Amino acid sequence: MACVRKLCADKALTANDVPDAWLAAAALHQGEHVVSFDGDFKRLLPRAQFIRLTVLPATLVSERQFLAKALVSCG
Repeated sequence: MACVRKLCADKALTANDVPDAWLAAAALHQGEHVVSFDGDFKRLLPRAQFIRLTVLPATLVSERQFLAKALVSCG
């Protein structure tokens, strides 16, 4: 809990940032990584502990193509 308080105080977090602070504090405490689409973790975690995912535009890969490739690679 102290790590969450420190993050909130150091980064001046409010409202919707607090749940992210809980997750970031857990990752920091355990020495783990956070992988998320939520870019807010960039300011809460060191670069080595956060990977931001991005969504490919639908024009590049359709859902059907993605699933077809996934099924081929699994089978």
